[in-house]
Amino acid sequence: MDEMIMRFMGTGAGEGVPTPFCRCRVCEHARKVGGKEIRMRSAFRVSKEMQIDFGTDIFAECIRTGLDMYDLKYLLITHTHDDHFAPFNLYLKSLISRGNGEKVHIYLNEDAYGLVEKYDSLCFDGNRHFYTDSTKKDFAFHQLHFWQEEKIGDFVVTPVKGEHKGHLEKNSANYLIVLPDGRRMLYALDTGFYGKETLSYLENVQLDYFIVEGTFGSANREERPYSHLDLKSAYNLCQCLFEQNSVTQKTQVYLTHLNQEQDYTHEEMVAACAERKTPYRVTVAYDGLQIEDYVN
Repeated sequence: MDEMIMRFMGTGAGEGVPTPFCRCRVCEHARKVGGKEIRMRSAFRVSKEMQIDFGTDIFAECIRTGLDMYDLKYLLITHTHDDHFAPFNLYLKSLISRGNGEKVHIYLNEDAYGLVEKYDSLCFDGNRHFYTDSTKKDFAFHQLHFWQEEKIGDFVVTPVKGEHKGHLEKNSANYLIVLPDGRRMLYALDTGFYGKETLSYLENVQLDYFIVEGTFGSANREERPYSHLDLKSAYNLCQCLFEQNSVTQKTQVYLTHLNQEQDYTHEEMVAACAERKTPYRVTVAYDGLQIEDYVN
């Protein structure tokens, strides 16, 4: 039987914090104090068998959290940018001889599914392809369609449109997931402010957990930006969802996917959120944070 984990493997944007080519105040502070200030690229472990995204930092994230991928069966990919899906890291599974023999099922939206053919033509060293007969015993790719429910393991998963482009797709897949006990979680990254289609679909769908990006933090972008949110627009999206009965007083909101450009350290981001009075609780996530109120 699957076991719930509900843990942030990474909470950074594509740059990570500290980013190697930057000496800004936020990056230098992170190098000095470490801990919650370090942000690897975003991923979320739902359970032993399910994870959302598998980016460039997954090896380090497993070491840092003490988690492994031995029991991983279901991998939901939001979009094809490398910080969210670095498929060559999956090749580690095909290199070991002491695995569990189970396939990892990888789910992408209809546009992103074209990546399978592209990686079939890519080589590691001139003669070894990624998706060949030898690796097909370890992986299976599946196409998801926006707005269509899919039963995946113990979960019901529906991809909704995020306002963000990947390498191949016009819209990222944000995941509405019904957990085994009936609670609902929405994993909303990468995305800008939701369009009418997504807002309409989510109306009166009450969320227990809303995990939303706040990439640009203090940047003070427009009210409804495309591609990425900052702190102001993330709160605007929360308020919009609150007004349509998707976010409620019981919803736990988590901010993640944060970069160094936004000029907030972790503690400063926590303080900025504390100043904003909302009827729902907002938590600034950090690498390794576990949603502890979830009981199997």
